[in-house]
Amino acid sequence: MYILSAHLPFILCSSSLGTQAESALSISDEFYFGEEGLVLVYQPYELGSFAQGFIELTIPYAMLEGVLRPEYL
Repeated sequence: MYILSAHLPFILCSSSLGTQAESALSISDEFYFGEEGLVLVYQPYELGSFAQGFIELTIPYAMLEGVLRPEYL
């Protein structure tokens, strides 16, 4: 089940990711909480070719301390 970006204010801590992270990679509107971490899902052509299909990037929960609210870690 994907979580929509509208839910982000309820999941994120008050601190922001900062402008450097925002300029390096846009945060996908489609994501879910996996076993290993927060999984960002990108549609074909967003990060690669159509042949690569959907691309999923996992951010380990350990790296999200201070970004996600503790109840989501």
